[in-house]
Amino acid sequence: MKKVLIASTVLALIIVAVDCGTSVTTVRATKQTSGFQAPVQENLARGISLYESGDYAGSETSLKQVVQDTPKNWQAHRYLGLARFKLGHYHPACESLLRSLDLAPDDSQIRADLYASLGECWENLKEPGKARLHYHTALNLWPQCTQANEGMARLAPVSGLQSR
Repeated sequence: MKKVLIASTVLALIIVAVDCGTSVTTVRATKQTSGFQAPVQENLARGISLYESGDYAGSETSLKQVVQDTPKNWQAHRYLGLARFKLGHYHPACESLLRSLDLAPDDSQIRADLYASLGECWENLKEPGKARLHYHTALNLWPQCTQANEGMARLAPVSGLQSR
């Protein structure tokens, strides 16, 4: 009986110690990141807002700063790539979108959108093979991806062999 009581007491102390350690760590993490993340999130929101309003040059400028401040922010790279695409800067757009793809979460719809955007870049760079590959990858991830379906439809008449 005495051994059971000691074992129960030790187990209870371990549980309390683990719970205390977890909550302290969580509080500290929140306090350390909250001051840094707010300006970055505001700048990201501004860059996205400028993109959505059609100010692609302003969006590019704003998002370059976000990427510089937080180089692992996949959304900043994504919107920077989209803004560059709209400005006709296809090679830099591809670079930004590829970086975003490297950092993006494992979500099939998000990744499909990124692959489809890359397909459009390659299409505009007159690289139909690379465009098809990216559209096809997007459709494998998410068959409802409108951008990829439309891209494949545009490329369908293009053939690798020209008839003479």
